[in-house]
Amino acid sequence: MIDNHAGGVIEAYDNYFNEGVDNVGRAILIDDSAQGPAPFSTTLTNEGVIRSDGVAVTFIGANDDIIDNAGLIQSGNAKAVDMGDGDDLFIYRSGSQMVGYVTGSTGSDTFELGGTGGIDLGLLGNDAQYRDFETLLVGAGSSFTATGTSSFAGAVTVNGSLILNGSLASANVSVGSEAMLGGNATLGGLTVAAGGTVSPGNSVGAITVDGTATFDAGSTYAVEISGSSSDQIVAGTSAINGGTVELSALGSLSFGTYTIVSASQTTTPDGQFDALVAPDFLFTNATLGRDGASITLELASNGVSFASFAKTANQAAVADALSAAGGGTLHSTLAAATAGEEDDIATGYDLLSGEAHASLGNTLFNQSTLVADTLVGRLRQASAGTSPATAALAFDGPVLAYGPTSPASPFPMNAPGAGATGPVYSAWAQGFGQWNSANGNGDAAKLDSSLGGFLAGADVTMGYATFGIAAGYASASSDVDARLSSADASTVLVAAYAGASFDDFRLRGGASHGWSDIDTKRTAGMLGVAEQPIASYDGSTTNLFVEAAYAAEAGGMGFEPFAQMAWSRIETDSFSETNAPATGLSSSGLSFDVPYSTLGLRLAKSFVVGAGTLTPHATLAWRHAYGDVTPELAMSFIETGGSFSVAGTPIARDSFVLSAGFDFNVSQNLSLNVDYEGQLASETSTNALKGGLTYRF
Repeated sequence: MIDNHAGGVIEAYDNYFNEGVDNVGRAILIDDSAQGPAPFSTTLTNEGVIRSDGVAVTFIGANDDIIDNAGLIQSGNAKAVDMGDGDDLFIYRSGSQMVGYVTGSTGSDTFELGGTGGIDLGLLGNDAQYRDFETLLVGAGSSFTATGTSSFAGAVTVNGSLILNGSLASANVSVGSEAMLGGNATLGGLTVAAGGTVSPGNSVGAITVDGTATFDAGSTYAVEISGSSSDQIVAGTSAINGGTVELSALGSLSFGTYTIVSASQTTTPDGQFDALVAPDFLFTNATLGRDGASITLELASNGVSFASFAKTANQAAVADALSAAGGGTLHSTLAAATAGEEDDIATGYDLLSGEAHASLGNTLFNQSTLVADTLVGRLRQASAGTSPATAALAFDGPVLAYGPTSPASPFPMNAPGAGATGPVYSAWAQGFGQWNSANGNGDAAKLDSSLGGFLAGADVTMGYATFGIAAGYASASSDVDARLSSADASTVLVAAYAGASFDDFRLRGGASHGWSDIDTKRTAGMLGVAEQPIASYDGSTTNLFVEAAYAAEAGGMGFEPFAQMAWSRIETDSFSETNAPATGLSSSGLSFDVPYSTLGLRLAKSFVVGAGTLTPHATLAWRHAYGDVTPELAMSFIETGGSFSVAGTPIARDSFVLSAGFDFNVSQNLSLNVDYEGQLASETSTNALKGGLTYRF
């Protein structure tokens, strides 16, 4: 035994010319000391360097010698190693380097891949670097990846793991017990013994066998499926004597027939694998079949509907759309779903629904009602009474850029006096903001939204009537966190309004319309499919309102019971999402209109505080929405055309409206106002805070 450890060097050079004999050195020569056959076999283990200017390693004789190489063997001759005439073994390990060729010479010689590593099979063959070997062996416990094309025509025995992405078209490959063959390969023949496994490809792939592919009883054929493709063995002849097919799906599968062994002829016309081991599919049934000499795998629905694991109406709608499509990325993904993924499927249905597009109707409805409330505030301001008590009911009006002072107060008030005999012109501006939270209803998820903007207007009061126009801008943002979705809307607003006073009775009305630019983004996916759909489209909001009120006073406090009837309509244009080939949705747009009424009481009272006037105020009201309060949107998947309807977060059917705050006229030129507005319901809360500081020059 010779051990050359890592870092060791064995070398020999013949620097003198010898007449009549070779004039080269041999680093290792095993003979009988007279260049005759060695009397014993030799094992050489090399992790270092062996080199010479002649044949570096020479074994003479018919002994069964072994070279286990993980180092460098270098020769100045074409031949680096001559293993002699016995049944020799050369073990190729990771790190093995050879300068010159290796010959197994005569005998039955084996080239073994040992340990873990990779090799170019182009190095093996009778005209290659490793030549004159009769057997290629992958040792037990070894794991190698092989590439390239080899002319090797001997026997190949796999007792370990071999991933072959290349060709051994002249060799017959045997896969032994507890061994595995994979990769995309071309073989001369294939035999899988009991306990052996063949798994074509590096994911889904194929092994081509020019001769016969044989599976013995107890063997395993591991078949992977992805979409409409599967692993396959393509053979000239099949010989199926039993064994097991182990099936796995790489994220998706399609209902239909897969050919897993394709052969033009067979030696076992009635042969079949003994068993099929498949995942615990939720929706799919797998069976083996034959088609002439070929073996097939049939995947079909097991009768369980996609909607079986839906927990809400929206989820069921999405599930039915995917089922009706009968194909596509998402259908294939669901078909591969297995037990334990039921909750992930339900969550996936929600993410696929595009619910945020429908829930945007809720946000834009709140925006339209806030615009209407701002117009009502200006009309109350314009129709305030002449007494201090009823003049206090002008609270919460916009800032007047131009307008008269009230005769009922020594300070500039928010409201002009009613009953002026000539035209009174006013210009005004009002900012507004709101934060909304609408809880989910068990179908749609919770919606959080915020919006802000302003209106600026001008009006004229003639006698007891006021007419005006306004324009403005609003920006709204809505988030459906549970659906990983958001929408932003920028809206340009126009409005017209009018009001009249008949003694203590007030009649007010107005209309507004907005044009919106909408941008949405969301994360959509299911069971490994994940995309980021985006969309941009236009929309519009319309609001009409009419209000009747009666102004009264008692004990120096102003009271105004009122009744309001209004109607809001939200529309969006058609859209198609982009950036999402599998999960993207298209829609003809949203059409959502809601009539609603508000009954309530406003009250306010002014107090002299030092040199100023403090006016606390409040509004208490009940708001009721009529008809369908849930925005719904027709959707379809762009990839397959599967259509469904999704319901968004509903607006509150009944809610309590509360407003409270104060106006403080500090002096003739300086005033401060702070107001809170809230809308409270069992499912919804809306909160707004407004404040202003005005200095008049």
